[in-house]
Amino acid sequence: DTLRSEKKNADKIAKNIEELKQSVEERAAAVKKAEDGAADLRKRAQELSKDLENSEKEYQGVLAGKISQNEEKCLEDQLADAKVAVGDAEIELKQLKMQISHG
Repeated sequence: DTLRSEKKNADKIAKNIEELKQSVEERAAAVKKAEDGAADLRKRAQELSKDLENSEKEYQGVLAGKISQNEEKCLEDQLADAKVAVGDAEIELKQLKMQISHG
């Protein structure tokens, strides 16, 4: 009778060990999944940080008067160039009118 009782206890212990093994495997899988997710989040955070940095640089450029990162002249310089071009066009127009009237 004691032998039968010890066998039952041994079976219960073996079953508990198997359940614990399964639980450990499930937890290890959950930890792995969480670590993978954290790595993905870190990568995405780095990408977003880089995008933010680029956007901030572009914004600062706009504040400084640059149209984009590829533009060298600030808006003030572009406006001055446009005024010169308008002046040149007005002079050319006057010259053409004089040529037409004298022609």
